[in-house]
Amino acid sequence: MSAQVLLPFPFTLRSASTSTCPDPLISSVSRAALMAGVSEPLDVDDLGDTGAPRDDALPFDDELVHQRRGGARLRQPPPPPQQQRTGGQPQGRQAAPASTGVTWPKPQSTQPPNQPPPPQQARQRAASTVVSLGAPDASAAAEGPAAASEALLARRREAVGEVHPRLRLALTLPWVGSTFPSWFPYFLASTNRSSYLVDWLIFHEEARLPPAGEVPPNVLFFDLGRGGLGSLFGLKLASALGATNKLTRYMNLFRAAFRDFAYIITEYKPTHGTVFADYLAGYSHWSYTDSDVLVGDLPLHLSLEELTEYDVVTYHFGDAFRLYLRGQFSLHRNTPRLARLWTACHHLGAGLLDELEAKHMLVKRLAAEGKHGRTRFLSAEGCYSHAVASASGIRLKFAAKAFADWSDDREFYLVDGAVRRCPQPTQTWLPPGEAPPLDLSNPWADEVGEAACEPLAPAAAPLSDALPALQRTQGAPVALAIHANCSRWIEERYRLCANMSEDEAAVGYEVTLRDGAWSARRVVAAAPRGGPAGYLEAAFLHLQRWKAQLGRLRYGDAALPRIRGRRLFKLSLRGFEPIDVEYDRARGASLVTYRPYRPEPASADAAPLLHRDVAELTDEEWRALEERRRTARTPPR
Repeated sequence: MSAQVLLPFPFTLRSASTSTCPDPLISSVSRAALMAGVSEPLDVDDLGDTGAPRDDALPFDDELVHQRRGGARLRQPPPPPQQQRTGGQPQGRQAAPASTGVTWPKPQSTQPPNQPPPPQQARQRAASTVVSLGAPDASAAAEGPAAASEALLARRREAVGEVHPRLRLALTLPWVGSTFPSWFPYFLASTNRSSYLVDWLIFHEEARLPPAGEVPPNVLFFDLGRGGLGSLFGLKLASALGATNKLTRYMNLFRAAFRDFAYIITEYKPTHGTVFADYLAGYSHWSYTDSDVLVGDLPLHLSLEELTEYDVVTYHFGDAFRLYLRGQFSLHRNTPRLARLWTACHHLGAGLLDELEAKHMLVKRLAAEGKHGRTRFLSAEGCYSHAVASASGIRLKFAAKAFADWSDDREFYLVDGAVRRCPQPTQTWLPPGEAPPLDLSNPWADEVGEAACEPLAPAAAPLSDALPALQRTQGAPVALAIHANCSRWIEERYRLCANMSEDEAAVGYEVTLRDGAWSARRVVAAAPRGGPAGYLEAAFLHLQRWKAQLGRLRYGDAALPRIRGRRLFKLSLRGFEPIDVEYDRARGASLVTYRPYRPEPASADAAPLLHRDVAELTDEEWRALEERRRTARTPPR
């Protein structure tokens, strides 16, 4: 059976370096100026550290919260990694010299006159970081909508090595909180293979960063300082809406919203092209994203056609009949018009201030009643998807290139940066000595039985500047009609549903909108390099449900072992397990070198808990596990 490839991003394993931002707000408005007006209009207390620990520290998911209304309380997103004052290294160690990184010039100033300079402490902190990294210069953004600037490409080539000669993508991730989720090192490691084409820009507020050695060179951290995210969102959105006379109010309300309800930040994903415009200058494309994903081989999955023939591209999970932009990956060409499509949504555009005030008043009312609960949340998957599809002349594509853990699959495999699973949901990979011999006399032997699953095959294709499609279309396009009978978590007037059944969609379709007409085409995988292989591959895996279990673990536990340079893992509800075997991208795994993984529990009492499926643990066992985490003297590094 030939492998079916969904379409991941390019990742190459290289030496990592951490980046930081010398001034918290690269909008060219100083931090002091932003902080100066954060007191009057609202009778809220000092808008303090939004990174304060919360009792719920798991990522928030728009769709899942609506699917599980009335069920277990969902948790908030974990905080983004912060740039350590020693450049990502544990405090007390000497930082690497600043010459190890790349210094990006800041954009030309748009700072209003007579504003005070940034605080002295911000300058001192910037001087102590491993890499002094500002936003790309604004002049570098003038190249063309389908090409990255030469200035940006030169900087990234110096930082990461080989890069695509014309295109560069930025994935934006704002993080509210002081620490990242337990699986974050696996997320970081998964991004490494995409360094050829993709950067991740992570914005945080003095969060605790992972060690510099665990940060790939295509992951850039920007410390905006305490309350900086709310200030930046308020400043940029008020300016974009022509409401600079209410700038202080916008900033106060955003700071309060992000402080009290971290998950609210996901509501404003569509605005990232405006809010982070200074950082995105020079990139050919941008997308918002999440931390609860494991990224695949993106340069192999992104095709040149998608990057040049479409305005917005999103990857779905085989549910092509639901036509909404996925929060994990919705790629936009970096143009001013596309960056402002969010203004068509009332709650993001003309009604933004009213919406922020309604959220704040709800919080105050609950507090006055001695209650704690969630404030209003309007999913970005609803109105914004409708607004994009309704824009004049938009070219939109929904491609079947993503996995999600809400499927029936028992295991997923991280293979040197690729994200794979077995052809059948009930299958799992069996190590040498455990797999039954393959009956070659049976013509269906590669489609039935455990022996058909071979996720450790070579890379699906070599890396190429041409970015050829790993999927090919089959048959003529079929015109689609649109209705509103799906995606019930979205307000009905914004639902976009194709007239195909769930079973039809699962076969594999891409849906496009061009010249105002919707159509669908069947897609099949091109034959991978190296011949037949029994696996399916995707651009990324969304940890929509398993993150609840993974979030209860601690990095370094037996079920969440430290990566330590390993490149092959399998993931299940039991956690991550290294696959100890020699692997080469051109030849695949050498199974004669396979050795069973022997975890070494951190303590004797942890072993009986972490060798079992986390879903099977009793409440007492969970409490013991969580108590061990709480009483740990220092967090894992």
